[in-house]
Amino acid sequence: MTTVAIAHCTHSTPEEFRFSITDFNSYVTVSNATDAPQRDQGFMQASEAPGLGIESRFDVLGKRLVDVF
Repeated sequence: MTTVAIAHCTHSTPEEFRFSITDFNSYVTVSNATDAPQRDQGFMQASEAPGLGIESRFDVLGKRLVDVF
């Protein structure tokens, strides 16, 4: 989820001001969302789907720890 947020922020930044971003999802072996951006030959692209373009995998994330009302 962090990687998809980074990808979206990067795409909203003019290209001449971009330096580099990190794809944190490549550092782990368990995915907590589907359709997250993947690195391909050194590049990554944000989804054009609504919202962040991912579906959370609640079976992997587990039970909520805190409810805020």
